[in-house]
Amino acid sequence: MDEYFFYYHSIKYKLLQQLRGELSQNQLSEKLGYKFNQYHKWEIGSKSLSLFDFIDICDVLGIDFFKAIEKVFIINLKDQNEAQIFEKLYLLLGPEDKDQLAELLDINKSTLYRWLKGKGSPDLSIILFWIDKRTQYLKSFMSELIGKYDADRILKEDSKRVDQYKIYKDYPYLPALEYYFYTTQYDKARHIGISAIANDLNLSVEQVEIGIQTLLNNNAITIDDDKKYTINHKRKDLGTMHISTSAAVGKYWTQKSLDRFNTPDQIPIKTGEASNMWAWRIIPVPKSLEMPIKERFSLCFKDITEMIEEHEGPADSIKAFVFHMFDAGDS
Repeated sequence: MDEYFFYYHSIKYKLLQQLRGELSQNQLSEKLGYKFNQYHKWEIGSKSLSLFDFIDICDVLGIDFFKAIEKVFIINLKDQNEAQIFEKLYLLLGPEDKDQLAELLDINKSTLYRWLKGKGSPDLSIILFWIDKRTQYLKSFMSELIGKYDADRILKEDSKRVDQYKIYKDYPYLPALEYYFYTTQYDKARHIGISAIANDLNLSVEQVEIGIQTLLNNNAITIDDDKKYTINHKRKDLGTMHISTSAAVGKYWTQKSLDRFNTPDQIPIKTGEASNMWAWRIIPVPKSLEMPIKERFSLCFKDITEMIEEHEGPADSIKAFVFHMFDAGDS
């Protein structure tokens, strides 16, 4: 399930965005009774969204979640507690064997039994996955919540991303190759051969050849009559990666970073004393600050990308940004 499970997380995020409509995340958080921007955490996936949180969201927005469930699945969940709701979903969706259900949902049996006893509940993405794998009515259910057009659009957009993510997992150097064709260096040149591209990106000729063909096959780039490649800006942004894909890409670029130190003095080639940033910190951190720190990392990267996007000058090079934060005892 891991290979495709991010698909249902992505559907959840888009469902939340669609439901929110013109309201800001903060406004909806306040309507739900939070003194902080809880909705932002749900939309970016930094906090799990339980089925019962989702029911509260629907209620605040004037959407009858229970009516939608009853209309599609002919089951009444209204005025039920957490244990009763999960039990009815279990009887509706199956499988009857609890071991098989735990395996299907990719959870341990103790977690499943806690849910059945009303002690906690699954993330909404698991419910969406469960509905989709055991019935044919995920689109119908979403249509009752946000309308048929938007339900169909979200499901179609995200199904296309499954294969795209698998490609980045298999060929983690593709983002660098893709954006190479966006630089002014490439744009202004009459012709740059495969060997030159490989040399500029520290890739093999074979990697570049396979990468270009893969990007063309997946409509990530186009080629004009002059045999020049261009990023296809009409394609949809991929958004957040599933953790397995992100780990594969991160491992590749981390290794590329380490390979740069394979010099006699262990100082990477082309490293200037003042022009490169070197930073590392090992710091004792309170448990309560771990999530805010992770969020700050995310905001930092967002600031960097916005700075680049808002700059009016040409893009002259490809940079790799590798962010790591992990427990020192795990290294």
